[in-house]
Amino acid sequence: MAGFLTFLALIVAAVFLFKSLNKQIKRVDFPESGDPDAPAERTPEGRTTS
Repeated sequence: MAGFLTFLALIVAAVFLFKSLNKQIKRVDFPESGDPDAPAERTPEGRTTS
């Protein structure tokens, strides 16, 4: 019984993580009409800019 409850808790946690991930991905702003072959510019901190 304890194994089933642990498995169920992991499934519930995965569902919440998946929903949170989808919410964060929807917030990401990226250019939809960009040149995919163009090199990405990098900031001094190492982050890419578009």
